[in-house]
Amino acid sequence: MLFRCSSLYYYPDQVEYSKPEEYGPFESLSIDVEGVSLDGWYFPSAKSPTRAVVLQFHGNAQNISSHAALGVWLTQFGYDFMTYDYRGFGKSEGSPDPKRNYEDALIVLKMADDRAREKGVPLIILGQSLGGAIALRALADFDQSNVGLIIADSTFASYDSMVRNAIRNTVGSWLTILAFFFDDEYSPIHTLDQVSRLPLLVIHSRFDPVVPFSEGRSIYENWQGRKELWALEVDGHLSWSNYGSGKTDQRLVDFLDRMLARGFHDSKRQPKVAD
Repeated sequence: MLFRCSSLYYYPDQVEYSKPEEYGPFESLSIDVEGVSLDGWYFPSAKSPTRAVVLQFHGNAQNISSHAALGVWLTQFGYDFMTYDYRGFGKSEGSPDPKRNYEDALIVLKMADDRAREKGVPLIILGQSLGGAIALRALADFDQSNVGLIIADSTFASYDSMVRNAIRNTVGSWLTILAFFFDDEYSPIHTLDQVSRLPLLVIHSRFDPVVPFSEGRSIYENWQGRKELWALEVDGHLSWSNYGSGKTDQRLVDFLDRMLARGFHDSKRQPKVAD
C-alpha cells in the first residue's frame, strides 16, 4: 500500500529537457549513497568572488534537466549553483520515498556545505515544491552553522496533506483514506522548531494549483525566527521566475544582496509579509 501511495505522489522521468552546458561551465557530479549513484550538476559563479553557494532541492516530476533553469540563473549574479536528482529521477538510480530522500539529502547537504566552507561563503538552500519539504526535514538533523538562508518556494509542510490532495485528484476523494498508509514521519512540520533559528523566505502564489498557498503560510506561521513571506499573485506552480530577467527574479537578487550586506542572522529584522 505504501508503494501505491508513493507511486501516486512521485512523477520522475528520464527525458533530457536540457543539457547542463547550455547554462554555462559546469561540473558533473556522481553522488554515491550506500552504493546508489545520484546525478548532480555544479555551476560556478559567472562573477568573482563567489558570494554564496545555492543548493537546489528541485520540485516533483521530471528531473534536473527541467528544474535547473529555475535557479541556475543566479550564477550570473555571483552565486555558485548546485542541484541533484532524487532517486529514480533522471539518471539517478533507485526509487524515491520520504525516508531515502531525507537520508540522501543529508549527504548532499554535506557536499554543498563543504564547498561553501572551502570558499568561505554561506550556503543558501533553495527548496522548491517537494524539494522544500525534503530540505526542511533534513536540515533539522544537519549542522546549520554555515547555512545563511532557506528559500521555501511553493513548498509544503506535510506529506500527508499533499498525498491526500494527490489521491483526491487522481482516484477520487473517497479513497483519501489511503493517505494513512503513507509515511508522514519525514514531513517538515514535525521538526520546524529545530530549523527555525535560520532566516526563512517563503515564496508562494496565492493561486498555486498544485501546492495550496495555505501550505506555505503554515510553514511561515510555524517559523520561530527571522522570516519573510512573498504572497504572489501569479498563475501556475513554480511559475514566478523568468530565468533571471523577471520582476520577482530581480526582487530575489536584491533581497539576497541586502541579506549578505546586513548579515543573514541579523536578529533585529522583523517578520514580514509582502505581496
